[in-house]
Amino acid sequence: MSKTPTHETNEKAMKAMSLYRQNMSTSQIGLYLGVKERNVRLLLARARKLWALIVDSSDSKTLIGESLAAFEEIERVALENFAKVDPNGNVAVGYLNVARGAREQIKKLQQESGLTIFELGTLKVKKSPDLSDLTPEELDLCISAGMKLKGDLTPETG
Repeated sequence: MSKTPTHETNEKAMKAMSLYRQNMSTSQIGLYLGVKERNVRLLLARARKLWALIVDSSDSKTLIGESLAAFEEIERVALENFAKVDPNGNVAVGYLNVARGAREQIKKLQQESGLTIFELGTLKVKKSPDLSDLTPEELDLCISAGMKLKGDLTPETG
């Protein structure tokens, strides 16, 4: 059975996503697949769309839920075992690495399945931001995302 161009593209997109989940950069993936970096971004977008189609089926939702539950259980057990050992030992480091790896997989599954739209980074504020130009929707987004601002939030008057 010969492969259609769409089939080959879908396979390439899924391979690109697999490599991306292994923390390869888009330029590294491009070298591996023999495509330009721009095409890698297009392949990743295609893989996300394919993943969204898969996620929409009820069997996939069950599978994703089971996968999330399994990774959460791995993380929980690793953290419980960490609490029982010497925190300065190699075994403790191993448990923390397992917990961290499970958390990374949970985040990836949530992002790829659409359960998490974006991930906030760390925000470092040297002085209070001027919030006067934000719309109510933007303020709601900041609040719903859990952004915690410290300091006086009243706009400076000139």
